[in-house]
Amino acid sequence: MDYRGSADGSGLQTAGWYFLGMPMLVPVAVLFTMPFSMLARRGKVRSAWVTMILLLATAIWYTSTQSTAQARLAWALDVDIPPEVTISRLRQMDSFNDGPTVWGKLDAPTSFVDKVVAKRSLTQEFTRDHLVSTMRDESIPENGLGFGDDRLTLYYNAETSQLYFVRRFSDPRP
Repeated sequence: MDYRGSADGSGLQTAGWYFLGMPMLVPVAVLFTMPFSMLARRGKVRSAWVTMILLLATAIWYTSTQSTAQARLAWALDVDIPPEVTISRLRQMDSFNDGPTVWGKLDAPTSFVDKVVAKRSLTQEFTRDHLVSTMRDESIPENGLGFGDDRLTLYYNAETSQLYFVRRFSDPRP
């Protein structure tokens, strides 16, 4: 997932791995419809259809709300995202061995940065060099404050209100 604030729907584009999931559609469809088919065979066709449509609509709604860039950012930073925070770039990668890594660039006020630092108990000992290797195509300014722990690194430039972050969900390597 690679979300850029200027491209509509860019956070909802499918990846190449989508095609590997295509063969799984048949067993998933069979397993999903089996309880409703059993209910319909017992003479309750209308109840089966209504139940299936309601559950399917709920599943589609939940999936679409969890796939937005705002929801992914809230999951990555583990805080509620206030309306004044604007996502410039948000990217999620998965190495299939180390778990997902989310990095991004935000326009955020100092109060939001303070909230994230306080919630995660981050220490102020990180520099921009901790982010450069992950965020290769972003120009990260030299003058800023770096905060972090073993899974989350923040770098905040108060002059431009730009917040850069990298969140790793795997156990850190020794």
